[in-house]
Amino acid sequence: MTSKMRRVGIIPGDGIGPQLAAQAVKVLRYFQQTAGLDVEILELEACGAAIDRCGDPLPPATKAQAAMCDAVLIGNIGAPKYSALPPEKRPERTLMELRQLFGVCTNLRPVFLVPGLEEFSPLRPELIEKGFRVLVVRDIRGGMLAGPHDSWDGMHGREACDTEYYNEETVELTARAAFAEARRRTGRVCSLDKANVLASSVLWRNKVIEVAKDYPDVELRHCYIDTASMEVIRQPWRSMSL
Repeated sequence: MTSKMRRVGIIPGDGIGPQLAAQAVKVLRYFQQTAGLDVEILELEACGAAIDRCGDPLPPATKAQAAMCDAVLIGNIGAPKYSALPPEKRPERTLMELRQLFGVCTNLRPVFLVPGLEEFSPLRPELIEKGFRVLVVRDIRGGMLAGPHDSWDGMHGREACDTEYYNEETVELTARAAFAEARRRTGRVCSLDKANVLASSVLWRNKVIEVAKDYPDVELRHCYIDTASMEVIRQPWRSMSL
């Protein structure tokens, strides 16, 4: 491999995942041929295919291959046939482990209205006539996904606990991603939390306020997540980074 070549791992996934991944590979092949894109495409065995073969959604050999890739593209993950498996054996575990492997902290989820497709929106026509373009900047390293999970027998039967966990580094990485995106968009960030009831959200809010000092050109406001959900539905045209 030359110094300029990049290796892209492809995990087809489950359900319609292989169909989606196949189209993505076509796009990569197209740019290889037309624009000289210097990439090596490597298909990796994971998710349902790996479970069916060896019972492990991300076998050690696949994880080692993924670690040598510059990027990993994953198709749709999960299928009903695996729902009875314990969490650590389900296809979704692949995604969680790869996030840890690559140190992925933030997920960008743009939501916008494509002209001509208004009739497919679940919102009333008068709410979307101005269009909307919202970017959800979501932390995927902290929260309940990152904290301890446990279950036990209690006095009222089975009990379970999922601990929501955050640290300042995780919050800062996501906050900086949001502020950077806001600079390219409207210059506004709306930070969502439940600081009225959760200690983890108090930590979140305080750290976001601290990070905001490095972005004086970006307007920051705070909103409880349930209130923000209502705002997005009532006034979707308000362009925000969430």
